[in-house]
Amino acid sequence: MGCDFFFSGNLPSPELQEKVIRFWTSDLPDPPRLVVSPYALPPVTPLFIGSHVNRDHGLFLGGPQAFQLFGVIPFSTVGGSLVDQGQLVFDRSRRGALVRVRRLPPVFGLKANDRATDGETLQAWLKSGRVQWTGGGSPRIDVEVEEGGRLRLLSDPMPMALRLNIMRIRWWPDLEHGDDVEMCSYVAESLAANPELASSLRDESMDFDECERLFMSVRPKHPFEDLDLSSLTEGTEGEEYLRLAKEVEDRMAQFTIDSGDEDL
Repeated sequence: MGCDFFFSGNLPSPELQEKVIRFWTSDLPDPPRLVVSPYALPPVTPLFIGSHVNRDHGLFLGGPQAFQLFGVIPFSTVGGSLVDQGQLVFDRSRRGALVRVRRLPPVFGLKANDRATDGETLQAWLKSGRVQWTGGGSPRIDVEVEEGGRLRLLSDPMPMALRLNIMRIRWWPDLEHGDDVEMCSYVAESLAANPELASSLRDESMDFDECERLFMSVRPKHPFEDLDLSSLTEGTEGEEYLRLAKEVEDRMAQFTIDSGDEDL
């Protein structure tokens, strides 16, 4: 089991990007990270991959061009490769689009991750006309990025859902975020139902630990907290599965009604 988070959007302001990155990295477990400065890359040839919603879209831009990344990328100390999950990186050459980095130039000393496009795939894309190379010489990929961010957690998903919601209400109103257990929606609806709480969490002097303590002290009960799902497994079938699924659906619907539709 686990919880998958997805987040995407553009944040053009460098000042707000820096605030988001500081908040994102605060109070998190500290794996090795690479902080990419906005001027770390020479002119490069980048490959852009569409988001998880549009996986088949690829656009290869041939010829060296300015390319500015700013953000933080976890990496493996064992294989020396970029880690796909948990990145938060802004592409400043495209209005602060949020991206995940699959490949960086060799100067960084890190290997492309296992999702990076290999030579065979690149040749097939070129042959099919899906991507174009106009840089002269042999086609190459210096930098590869994919739209949006993602993170899979095996622990309590509520802190990450709260972190994303705070980022949205403080600095990034257009941030799109969600997860496969609707925890982001639960936190957002809790804040919409309690404007005073939302106003308190906008205070940038509060670090994440303080925000979490405040939220947990006043939050409404999660609709699934006392629901016994211990008997629900991948093999659960028939009436018991339908009963549990119906109860989950009814509780979430009632929670949404109780929380109201007020925007933050």
